[in-house]
Amino acid sequence: MRDTSDLYFTIVLATVFFLVLVAVVVTAVWRYYYRKRAHEKTLMEFDHTLLQSRLEIQEQTFKAISQELHDNLGQVLTLAKLNLNTLSLDNPDQSREKINGAIDLITQTIQSIRDLSRNLHADIISKIGLVQALESEIRIIEKLGILHPVFRVEGQPMPVETDKSLIIFRIVQEALHNVVKHAQATILEMNVHFSVDQIRLTIADNGKGFSWAESKDKGSGLRNMNDRARIIGAHFDMQPAKTNGTVITLTIPNT
Repeated sequence: MRDTSDLYFTIVLATVFFLVLVAVVVTAVWRYYYRKRAHEKTLMEFDHTLLQSRLEIQEQTFKAISQELHDNLGQVLTLAKLNLNTLSLDNPDQSREKINGAIDLITQTIQSIRDLSRNLHADIISKIGLVQALESEIRIIEKLGILHPVFRVEGQPMPVETDKSLIIFRIVQEALHNVVKHAQATILEMNVHFSVDQIRLTIADNGKGFSWAESKDKGSGLRNMNDRARIIGAHFDMQPAKTNGTVITLTIPNT
């Protein structure tokens, strides 16, 4: 009788052990496929966000180039034409001065066209790097004359993958666009801080600031920046400044 009880106990114990083992295997397989699907979803979101960022950067670049052609190059060439049209053969010294002025204006135009051509290149960020691309965006804002931008780099700059750089650049581009369009600011400061474990990028302005209720109601841009940051494993934060304005912080881990 005792042997039968021991046998039953052994069978029950083996059955329980077997069921636990099956449960562990099933759980492990489920977790594997869940993580695989989550990873595939993240990759799809990254590819979609990357493509969208490329298109938006291209669109923003075209707008900037259109404005540059209209506001700068057109005016410079018009001045050069005016100088040449008002030449007087009776006054050689004045004519020489006007010709030299036209040459200077045309030289300036050629350099501007070269800059525009460089900005049109699809791989501009991969060629010049994230930091220089950000500074170039700041200089575009400076040309508008609406506010005074300041750009600083701290620490030792390090290379960032091109795909990640494109998304970071688009986040910054959208943030700068919001400052120019909505903040009513006179000063804009961008700081890029490189450290061993992360890159911290801050954008601060002295504008009218924002309310969380307003930002949530109008927050498609804010949501886009948050989503893009999440895709690359970065942290996006927007807070009111201590005095006036807003401070945006983007923290990108070095992975």
